[in-house]
Amino acid sequence: REAENRHHEISKVTARGDEMGEIGRAFDALASYVQTLIEDIVQVSQGLAAGNLQVTPQAEYRGDYARIKTALATALSNLKQVIEDLVQISQGLVKGNLRVTPKAEYRGDFVQIKTALTTALADLSQVVADMVQASQSLAEGKQRVVAQAEYRGDFAQVKTALETASTKLVAATAQNATQDWLKTGQTLLNEQMRGEQEVITLAKNIITFLTPYVEAQVGVFYLWETVQEGKHETSHLKLVGSYAYTHRKGLPT
Repeated sequence: REAENRHHEISKVTARGDEMGEIGRAFDALASYVQTLIEDIVQVSQGLAAGNLQVTPQAEYRGDYARIKTALATALSNLKQVIEDLVQISQGLVKGNLRVTPKAEYRGDFVQIKTALTTALADLSQVVADMVQASQSLAEGKQRVVAQAEYRGDFAQVKTALETASTKLVAATAQNATQDWLKTGQTLLNEQMRGEQEVITLAKNIITFLTPYVEAQVGVFYLWETVQEGKHETSHLKLVGSYAYTHRKGLPT
């Protein structure tokens, strides 16, 4: 009702043929024009809010108002370029292309997006390259693998997994080597003891094999010998085999 009354009063003024009528008609035209611009800005804003990057200014912006249209068009163009750049980077990553880079010109606060994208791509590329070299090292038999890249955030789990795998591989390799060493030693020792041999020959064969196999410097083999002397028995250790042993004067064997 109030709006109708206001419109009625304005109509009365604009209908006059004097200067007041001209002023009224000028103000009415200006109000209508501003209202058109406001509605155009609203439709652009609503389009952006709805995710429509194809929205464009539709009204006729005259004079200084043309700067509004220019600003809107520039903002829309910049935003569209940024979004398209984000899409092409995302599509590149989905395809496994780590060499994809931001292409658009990022201005103002949008520069932060470019910096974040570039940093994320660089970090991801380093992590993947590090995983590749770690995998290649493991495939080549290198047991101790240390992650070289700087792993941030959730990527730290990758570093932990790589180093844990390396540690477990080292432990498993060492255990397997020990088992192989024991089994091989038993087999070779059995070969030295095979067949009928005199005790002294057997002792020499055993000590000659075992000493270098266990990486000892000197090896000696004793037999516990009991000798009957009249009604008494005497027992002592008798050296019957040795490896790299040198008898020293004054010292009993």
